[in-house]
Amino acid sequence: MKKKISTRNFIFISIILVIAMVFTIFKMPIAFSDYIFNGFARSFNLGLDFGDGVSATFTVDNAEYYKGNNDNITSNAQNIIQDLILDKYKDGKVEIVGEDKVKITVPGTSISNSVVLGELEMKAESGKEADSFINGSHIKSAKYMMNQTSHGVYIEFTKAGKAKFEDLTSTAAEGGKTIYIYLNRDYDNGRQVSGIDAAMSDGVCYINLATKEDAKNYAQQINNSKYGINLSIDGNAEVVHSNATTYQKVICAVVSCLALIGLSIFFILKFKELGLVMSLALFIYAVLNTITLSLIPSFILSIGTFITLLLGLLIVGLALYLVVEKSQKEFYNGKKMPVAFKSGYKKSILTIVDIYAVTAILSLLLIILGKGTTFSIGLGLIIGSAFGVATALLLLRGFMIMYLHINPAKGNKINFVKGENVDEI
Repeated sequence: MKKKISTRNFIFISIILVIAMVFTIFKMPIAFSDYIFNGFARSFNLGLDFGDGVSATFTVDNAEYYKGNNDNITSNAQNIIQDLILDKYKDGKVEIVGEDKVKITVPGTSISNSVVLGELEMKAESGKEADSFINGSHIKSAKYMMNQTSHGVYIEFTKAGKAKFEDLTSTAAEGGKTIYIYLNRDYDNGRQVSGIDAAMSDGVCYINLATKEDAKNYAQQINNSKYGINLSIDGNAEVVHSNATTYQKVICAVVSCLALIGLSIFFILKFKELGLVMSLALFIYAVLNTITLSLIPSFILSIGTFITLLLGLLIVGLALYLVVEKSQKEFYNGKKMPVAFKSGYKKSILTIVDIYAVTAILSLLLIILGKGTTFSIGLGLIIGSAFGVATALLLLRGFMIMYLHINPAKGNKINFVKGENVDEI
């Protein structure tokens, strides 16, 4: 009876795995809708290595309150923007392409204003010629904040900025009752804060915006103004595409398949029927790992992270091999198959835990200290480690117990042999 149940369970699990693999690999239309599901493996956020991007060149110049070395403005801008890009996109690059020019390239279809440095001007009247009371040097901090049901930006001024803001609101109260806020010297698209009826001496300002994303981006732009560096775009942004990305995707897909199939063939040749069980566990690991990482927005698929995923697959394969190989040795030394499985499992736990403990520590360091590809490598390692431990120490153990119900004693079916002159224990 147990043999039938175990056989049925293996068949059921295999069918579920095949269905999951279909949803992972293939894209398909969703019934009764216009939506097309691309498949989890096609849904990764792609870095510049694998995806199209957008690029634009900017002229760099400094504001009056810029406090850096004027000989290094462009280099300073490059370093600042690179950090902003890695926070926003997790991938992208900034290149110096002239004495006062930088080129920004990011994955996706547009360059967010939140990663562009620019000046801030707050005025009591509209337009370029109006006097500016507040600039980036007067900003202490700007952050997203929700006010009841509305999204907005909470601006806190420095000590000097507090006095400037009081002068600004006093002037506005006596005139048009409105404050005008301009960024990046864009005098055609400023924001307005209306209803200024009196001078404000508390040194804070709240600006309502339509969405949370708008508010967060605007807060970042205001914080960027503190650097005293302004970027002006030269022309228009251009789409970046390379045919090499298509070949890289194909190569990585082929390498992934070869790694999975190669490990499976090795397991089957080495352990016959038990190799099939190991392969089932390995494919479940690969599918679950792929689905999980594709659903995490902060994970970026690049060459570096792909190598990490491949390494994770090989580590899982090693862990599976350790469990079965130690069981094989226990059987060789005379233990019955159920006892050999149990003993081999126990003897492999410490080694597997050691491997994944080191991997987890390295992963956490990369996540905490790294940005961009480094962060994604750490994220890929930690997710892979979690699934790896579960696959080697839980899933495979369950499968081996199920397999014992199908084959409780015949070592020849799994390439297990007894040693010569060894008494069975």
